[in-house]
Amino acid sequence: MSENHFLDANVIIGSLISWDAQYDRSVRYFTGQGMFRHTSKRVYGECTGVFEGSRRVLLRYLKEFYRRFNTFNDPMTLDPLIERFTQTWSANLYDEKMSRIIGNFVQTHRTDLRNVALGSEQNYGDFQRQIRKAIQYALNELDCRCTDTNPTEIFRYDCCPHDLTPVYPTEYSSLISSLNYAPDVNVLLDSFHIKRTMLQGSVHFVTTDWTHITRNKVV
Repeated sequence: MSENHFLDANVIIGSLISWDAQYDRSVRYFTGQGMFRHTSKRVYGECTGVFEGSRRVLLRYLKEFYRRFNTFNDPMTLDPLIERFTQTWSANLYDEKMSRIIGNFVQTHRTDLRNVALGSEQNYGDFQRQIRKAIQYALNELDCRCTDTNPTEIFRYDCCPHDLTPVYPTEYSSLISSLNYAPDVNVLLDSFHIKRTMLQGSVHFVTTDWTHITRNKVV
């Protein structure tokens, strides 16, 4: 009998962006058979927000990177300077998640960044277009793979109330005391609501979120 899986945003995002820290694990998960994959409109919106936010932040980073390094001509000293620049620039970001995205991006695109620093304005423009193309691909794939009509790879439920606190006050209180992070509590309650109202049998919550969820053993 096929299992029901509810997917957290990090699993979906990780499967669509090659520089994501969870890319290999997430892609490998989607090769698995024998499960029905589900998610909520809230998770879909989180994925869209991360993709669009990443595009803005990465292009800002690349613009400042090019301004800082476009006249640089010493490849032997470049890597530690890139690390220092990235740490300083990321420290001013509003969101820790975006700081991690920048860090993962730099680690997986070090050669491209070196080409931007040591190359011409065309290298910079080409890399800008590469980033835009990758994010647009992720947004398009999300729309194709995560829909509210069957057949689909990830069935998206749009039925979850925006505020689940009055619907499940006891569960919300228990989860918020463990996680202390409302966005993840809301996603967990989405999965609980879908299990109760739409699906029969058990539902496995699939996530790579160690900080708030798996470390607290709430799933």
